[in-house]
Amino acid sequence: MIFTTINFVFFFAVVFCLYWFVFNRNTMLQNLLLLGASYFFYSFANLKILPIFVITSLVFYWLGIVISKSRNKRNRFLYELAGILFGLGALLYFKYSNFFISSFSELLETMGFNANLHTLKIIVPLGISFYTFRLLSYIIDIYRGKYEPARDIVGFLTYVAFFPCILSGPIDRPDAMLPQLAKKRVFDYQLAVSGMRQILWGLFKKAVIADFCNPLVNNIFNNYGSLTASSLVIGAVLYAIELYSDFSGYTDMAVGIGKLLGFRIAKNFNYPYFATSFADYWKRNHISLTTWFMDYIYYPLVDKSDKLWYWNLCMIITFILSGFWHGVGWNFVLWGLYQGIFIVISMNIQKSRKRFEKKHNLKNNAVYQWFAILLTFAIVSFGLIFFRADSLQTSFGYIARLFSSSLLSPPNYMGKLETLLLLIFIIPMFIVEWKGRNDDFGIEKLFVGKNVILRWSFYCVLFLTALYSLSLSDGAAKEFIYFKF
Repeated sequence: MIFTTINFVFFFAVVFCLYWFVFNRNTMLQNLLLLGASYFFYSFANLKILPIFVITSLVFYWLGIVISKSRNKRNRFLYELAGILFGLGALLYFKYSNFFISSFSELLETMGFNANLHTLKIIVPLGISFYTFRLLSYIIDIYRGKYEPARDIVGFLTYVAFFPCILSGPIDRPDAMLPQLAKKRVFDYQLAVSGMRQILWGLFKKAVIADFCNPLVNNIFNNYGSLTASSLVIGAVLYAIELYSDFSGYTDMAVGIGKLLGFRIAKNFNYPYFATSFADYWKRNHISLTTWFMDYIYYPLVDKSDKLWYWNLCMIITFILSGFWHGVGWNFVLWGLYQGIFIVISMNIQKSRKRFEKKHNLKNNAVYQWFAILLTFAIVSFGLIFFRADSLQTSFGYIARLFSSSLLSPPNYMGKLETLLLLIFIIPMFIVEWKGRNDDFGIEKLFVGKNVILRWSFYCVLFLTALYSLSLSDGAAKEFIYFKF
């Protein structure tokens, strides 16, 4: 069930009314409603995957309790290790089994062996990458003594399955969500209004920007071999815009839906395309995942080491694992390596750069800041070629074509006029986000306290434009990109 479909609108309307008008006096009943709604939402695509999800959640609920109860340090560690192996084992089996089989088969064939290995018919549970990380952080932090395990099984299962976040995050930590599920929730009008604004902004970014970019990007990447390099530059830039608009649009809608139910969900994007360095970009982009990898992979790896080369190596390893988390393919591994290398470069030149900026008084220089923003965006967009390409071979083919002599030739892809029309929406979107870059989302305070007619006219334009875009899809709403991860 996708946020941008009429099915979801009816589903959420029913949940909202029952939640606030029928079960509003009993927190346990509200949580039971959310749990049932979340399981219905999760199983809407395929009911067969629900038992796997429920069993996994119950196993981690039990592990949290036994880790906390155990007074023997060795047993605590073994229970934690069992949970990690169980979670990662399930993730590797369901998501990566066929990748390993195919890679091993190709390796044998290159060595001259006639490999006859067959891939498995596996149904990959939706959102497995997201809920596995949520569960792993839960038992790891209990083992570290950061908090006590959840005793309320309904609250815990609701936290794991919470439908706005189950498919594509954000990866909320237990200490942020479980207390909210435990306490009585009272309808907050201002929070609900903020949620509606955030849903509207997310809907606009997804339905208008991302969905209009999608066919143009697909056309360029599918036909890169016959297009000029200038066309491929446009394709890479449009994909960077599509990916951001799609994923941040999803997050805005998820956070907004959470607000309508009285929850504050973690912020996942902080205007990453306004970053002035690569390290700054990763502090702003997919924040919940980045902080997860830093807290549970990078910092444990570098613990007590004072060697810079080792810190750099661990950072690269962390981002390679992040790339592997994102997708099944060597192109994602290479994307992770690319991110790791550039963030290491960015961090290692940080002190020299600050001295240079101070010496030449560039900290508040607008021209310098915009140059840094555009350079960072260019580095990010180039790396996303690996992310978007269907395979490693396609990635290298696209890049080789990108650096051909046709870079100065005019674009020759189908859809140049549509691209120009799309700029009518892309440019205002970034202007709005630049103006609201100190707020939680682009239109949080835009026109608030100003002329009512102006504000509501703006909202109507956003909504009607998104509605028109959705109507062009003939009822087949485009999935969010991160659903496949």
